[in-house]
Amino acid sequence: METNSGSSCRGSHNKCNGTGKQQIIDSSYGGIDYISNLPEAIILYILSFLPLKEWIVLSLVSKRWKYIWTKISDLNLDEMEIASSIAQKAVSCSQCGSFTSPNCSYPCLYDLLCAARRKFAEFVDRMLLLHSGCTINTLRLYFFHDIQDGYTKRIDTWVRYALNSNIKELELDFSDTEHFKFFDAQGLVMRCTNPPQQYELPRGFFAPKVLEIFALTFCKFRASSFKTFGSLQSLHLKQLEVLDGSIAEIASKCPVLEDLIMEYCVIPDGFFVSEVDIMIKQLSMIHCASNEMLHVDISTPNLLMLTIVGKYLSSASIRKATRLTNALISISTISAHNADGDALNSLLRGLSYCQSLTLSTWNIQVIPVESTLLQWLHLPLQKLKHLSLIVGISKKELPRLSCLLMSCPNLESLAVVLSGPLENVGLDLPTPTVYNIEEETYWESQTQSFHFLKTSLKELAIIGLTGTRNEMPMITFLLKNAIVLKNLAISLCIPDKYFSGNLDEFINIRRNLDQMFNFIRESIQAEVGVIVEPFPYSAHMNHEVP
Repeated sequence: METNSGSSCRGSHNKCNGTGKQQIIDSSYGGIDYISNLPEAIILYILSFLPLKEWIVLSLVSKRWKYIWTKISDLNLDEMEIASSIAQKAVSCSQCGSFTSPNCSYPCLYDLLCAARRKFAEFVDRMLLLHSGCTINTLRLYFFHDIQDGYTKRIDTWVRYALNSNIKELELDFSDTEHFKFFDAQGLVMRCTNPPQQYELPRGFFAPKVLEIFALTFCKFRASSFKTFGSLQSLHLKQLEVLDGSIAEIASKCPVLEDLIMEYCVIPDGFFVSEVDIMIKQLSMIHCASNEMLHVDISTPNLLMLTIVGKYLSSASIRKATRLTNALISISTISAHNADGDALNSLLRGLSYCQSLTLSTWNIQVIPVESTLLQWLHLPLQKLKHLSLIVGISKKELPRLSCLLMSCPNLESLAVVLSGPLENVGLDLPTPTVYNIEEETYWESQTQSFHFLKTSLKELAIIGLTGTRNEMPMITFLLKNAIVLKNLAISLCIPDKYFSGNLDEFINIRRNLDQMFNFIRESIQAEVGVIVEPFPYSAHMNHEVP
């Protein structure tokens, strides 16, 4: 029986061209070896679920599979994994596997790790050489770059190979954090440059033809080094120093780009400013910074998801976002030419078509003062159905929370994440009239109608409830007026300090919670779910909605 190989590799040897004949092989135990008789394409698919080292072990099993590891279509070349494995073998006991002192070939542990890194670099060279002319669907290369180690030219060769090959998914990571964590956990401490100098992608005029997903971490990036990405759909840039270009230039070179994610990037001034339409569907700007305060002014007719997280925002305008369905905004300092929250006001105008929105306490605190006096945003969020608020229930927030909720007449679900009082680090807006309120009676004194409570709110989630006095009035007000509520979820998080601290404080918290739950049992027809969990400091401070 003969079968054709499913491999698309081309070469002069059977190890890569996949044209060898397969025959029925009888097992020495009297049965048929069905594994060996499978078509090569199926065997390769099954083996694709194995890590790289298992492929190499497999190549030692039989002559037929001697070069099978050269047909891997998904290459994961991780220095942290491979070099550390080499180093461990050199310093561990061959019988029990425990660590011993480095042998005489390596006078110090640092020399041992350098030797392991050299072997890894040679391994990468060999892997890429043997895969020349073969189909590689995915290439992930994780390599700690240190300009002093002499590998820069070698890395340039790898990067040029990757960008000039027909690779569909490419991930290049030159960061060091995870490497140091891993080596330290294994008892292998590497030398740390202080600080490491970022690797800069080689100059060129690259034009990958089939690349669809490109992720780049911890290096210097020049948009001018690329001619076009004809098939690129997703671009993820993390911890980059962007030396030139703008979002408009990137979009023009990526005609089918759908997702642009930028995390912790240093960008040129005005990077997120464009007069032409940016035709992407998902845009994430997470802790990006430039010499000036971040300014966003773009038109995005196809935008479906928007994330803006960071410390400083000068002004923001998202235009033509008529298809926007989901947005998360968490900016700790928002300023504008006028100290009345114009930056947030202009941003909210761009979110008027949004259906799902998450806002942090810092954003809520700079809702324009004139809006709070009118108790209504200039442009109500009529299409908003799902709202998540990360709040501290401070005096600054109360009138703005009320204003925001009144401006969302069609809400179907509301999640309130109680983060504790967090002060806005930006402008302290001079609004003594608004702040001169009684916190405990504020919600009861509201005379305006909250339309969504009476007509549309079906799901309410209270996350991080601690039972403190400032939380109860707002929660009770929502529960009393949500007459069409169907589902109520409460996440109860009591900090340890309340159990080991003042007894009176603990009694007050217990009394507050008892009163609230008694009211729920007597008055709420909705299905209620309550969970108790450790106090999630990290989740609150990172402004993530569970």
